Amino acid sequence: MRLGEEVPVKLIFSRSPKYVATLLVALSSSALTFSIATSASSQAVSVSRPTSSAYVVALVCPTPRGLVAQDFQTPSTAFKAIEPDCDDLTPSPTPTVTPTATPTPTISKSPTPKPSDTSGPRIILVHPTVDSVVIPKIVISGLKREEFTYDGKAHTLNFSVSPKDASCAITYAGSSDAPVRVGNYVSSVHCSIGNVIARAIATIKINKATPVVKWSNPLSITSITHLSKRELNATSSIPGKFRYREGSGKTLSIGIQELHADFRPTDSHNFNGAVAKTTITVRKAPITSLVLRFSLGSSRLSGAEIKVISAVESSSGATITITGYAQPSTNKIADQQLGLDRARAVQAQLATVVGSAKFKIASKGSQINKACTSVKNKCVVVSFK
Repeated sequence: MRLGEEVPVKLIFSRSPKYVATLLVALSSSALTFSIATSASSQAVSVSRPTSSAYVVALVCPTPRGLVAQDFQTPSTAFKAIEPDCDDLTPSPTPTVTPTATPTPTISKSPTPKPSDTSGPRIILVHPTVDSVVIPKIVISGLKREEFTYDGKAHTLNFSVSPKDASCAITYAGSSDAPVRVGNYVSSVHCSIGNVIARAIATIKINKATPVVKWSNPLSITSITHLSKRELNATSSIPGKFRYREGSGKTLSIGIQELHADFRPTDSHNFNGAVAKTTITVRKAPITSLVLRFSLGSSRLSGAEIKVISAVESSSGATITITGYAQPSTNKIADQQLGLDRARAVQAQLATVVGSAKFKIASKGSQINKACTSVKNKCVVVSFK
């Protein structure tokens, strides 16, 4: 809106409802205030304004031939009352009026008014240094910084505007679409009524969401069980990958152990990573076999070996199988017999302690047992089945 334009302010004179005052308000200073004093004999317009700026105000009357200036005033702290009397004017060409204020503004020939402007006074504000005006005042309230957690939905700003018939639009970081993804969005609210504009700025912040990860306690295992997918089976609420700190194939110590898994979401822009935890009970592995170094004629089972064999047999009731091995030679038959003799010798020593046990004797002869390489394959394997 430029100087010289008119903004209707519906100030109705009691003498005639057709009289409408017109006001322009400078953007760079406080607004002027118009009021109407009415009585039985007169109707007058009075104007108040701040003293910081120099204005010139003219009361003009529209006629079929144009706008006719009735009075000019260089404003002081308050204008004197101006008696509008457009009814007494006779049609005449629009004169050029030059007020004496400094700097000197000039009102030259005005455009021919529309038919609806053939009666009623106009008050025009002239200021030589101001080229824009705002009226009426638009107030945007309730606007504040908004913070959300990512949920895949669009998030908008909340605000109210007065007057309510103002048309408003919002841009979010330069886009008309409300933001969905994680980020900081400096948003602008733009409201207008005609050429009157108001703007306000606020920020929308959308934070990363944290996914839900679950990991049920796995069934107990033994100390010789290798971890596998059966135990490493954490789940998440969104797509992504788990990295298990206690990896597949690893064995655990006896006791209650804690397992950990680091989750990395596929959509790392909008979601945080997460850590899943669970516990698993690790039991002592049952003894299924023992390798005993045993030389015929000189070897005796140790007290510790006999104690372990006795304990396993008594707790499980399993059959004790004793398999003998021999140092390889060129005579396979002799090696087979030597392995059998070694197994029988061990059985004879065990029978004195676990005589009620069930025994089974076997020989592998010269077949190599890697657990016995340090004693040249002179050993016995005791197993429980």
